[in-house]
Amino acid sequence: SGGGPRGQALGRRGRGICAALLRPAQAGRGAAGARRVRARTLPVRGAGIRDCLFSARGEAVIYADFLLSKRRDGLACGRDISAAELPRVLFPFQRALVRWALRKGRAALWADTGLGKTFMQLAWAEQIPGRVLILAPLCVGQQTIRHGQKLGLAVGLHAESGERVEITNYERLHHVTADKYQGVVLDESSILKSLDSKTRSRLIDMFRDTPYRLCCTATPAPNDIAELANHCEFL
Repeated sequence: SGGGPRGQALGRRGRGICAALLRPAQAGRGAAGARRVRARTLPVRGAGIRDCLFSARGEAVIYADFLLSKRRDGLACGRDISAAELPRVLFPFQRALVRWALRKGRAALWADTGLGKTFMQLAWAEQIPGRVLILAPLCVGQQTIRHGQKLGLAVGLHAESGERVEITNYERLHHVTADKYQGVVLDESSILKSLDSKTRSRLIDMFRDTPYRLCCTATPAPNDIAELANHCEFL
């Protein structure tokens, strides 16, 4: 910006914004110099200067288009079920959340403390076609098994029970063979929050090809957006 040639070019109105790169003090003479200048100046119709950025080749790019090019769509693997197919002990809002998560296939339930995330993740796991692994903190493993009994769902310990839905703690992640499971649940998924965590990196790498994924936590982003980004990368 400013009052120089670049600022004046960017500030012109009537024919759109002319997005120009900073030119060298001496652009050169002759045909080569002319080609260089033309390549560095490009009118961008209908966009403000704050909406533009420049590629490595000096071309103006609309920022919204740049973001769209970075988008990665998830695999369409969800299931659409009726509320009647879910356990009757669930509250209506819990059934609605579980149905939404099943339709997505890969989803996050960031329900507050006391809203029944354990019941919801078990109801979600029950509807997944294939084996499901629940990863949870050590202290909640037995509680999850008891909650499964209330729903009529058998939840077994990993590598011991042979049940369709199994549970283990994060400290035993190195014993897990991910390709044996069609679904995975991260209980207390805020474990993904640390950017340099070995557990975070291992979870993302191990379950990259798992069709169904669910993250459950009451504190998805207590301080900054890094934890949100990590959840997105896992899902």
